[in-house]
Amino acid sequence: MGDAPDEPRGMVSSVAFSIATLFKPRTGGERAAFVPDPSPSAMSNPLARRPGQQPVVIRPSGRLRRVDIGGVLGAAWFSPDGGVFAAGGGNKKLTLYDVDSGDEITAVTLGSALRATAVAAPAQPGGSCRFACGGDDSVVAVFTLEPEGSGDDRVSDGWPTPFDPVAAGQNDGAVNACAFSQGGELLAIGWVKGVLRVFDSATGAVKNTLEVGAGTLTSGCLHFTRNYLVGSSAAISQEEPVKASTVTFWTLADDFRQVRMIEYSSAVQAFAIEPNQLGFAVGTGDGAVRLYSS
Repeated sequence: MGDAPDEPRGMVSSVAFSIATLFKPRTGGERAAFVPDPSPSAMSNPLARRPGQQPVVIRPSGRLRRVDIGGVLGAAWFSPDGGVFAAGGGNKKLTLYDVDSGDEITAVTLGSALRATAVAAPAQPGGSCRFACGGDDSVVAVFTLEPEGSGDDRVSDGWPTPFDPVAAGQNDGAVNACAFSQGGELLAIGWVKGVLRVFDSATGAVKNTLEVGAGTLTSGCLHFTRNYLVGSSAAISQEEPVKASTVTFWTLADDFRQVRMIEYSSAVQAFAIEPNQLGFAVGTGDGAVRLYSS
């Protein structure tokens, strides 16, 4: 891939960053930093875009082709078995669709615009799974999605009550990111003001509150691996662009002790881990994508 050009071409978009899992980092920390060429001839895949256009990905599956959420898209997911697609945002709800038929299954009404959502793998193949929603009002609610049934019967409350930091006297700001552990037992939630909490996904009990590196937890950049919780954060100011950000690793084996922090001179925009978890990629606001070994 070679060295990165001296002049980055623009910001890395988190929308298109799942392609980072196609690259294979080697051993020894950071392997390379590169800047993708956004010209149509540079990429022969659906993520290619022309200057001034947003990337558009079309992946027809079943009868589900297009979803109109009636507002700005905040977050979305596919169920682990690929049978359900969920999306929501400024419409203050998360709507679930059957991928095969294209029909709406049900909609979960939220108290504010949706900013982050995550879904956990079922404890048993073909079983129910939990999903979490967080929004501008800082509230986190967890629900259970049943594999069978119709309409509202497929979704039920997963926690006795939603977690509300404001009601508890904690002004943490909007929810910016959330992620389930690989076994689904843990749920990590990050708020705009730099608060990161880890919950028991079954009871909603807070298991740990963590310090983030540079201030505000980056939207969408929160992941569990087999051994770590990984999150990115940035020092954000209204007066000037982001000049510092971090990616931080907390180990699951030692009560979420911080074991690694990588610092950047611009904002982390996107983060992806290889399916085999041997490497990861970080996209930053200076237009670079850096590949690392885990």
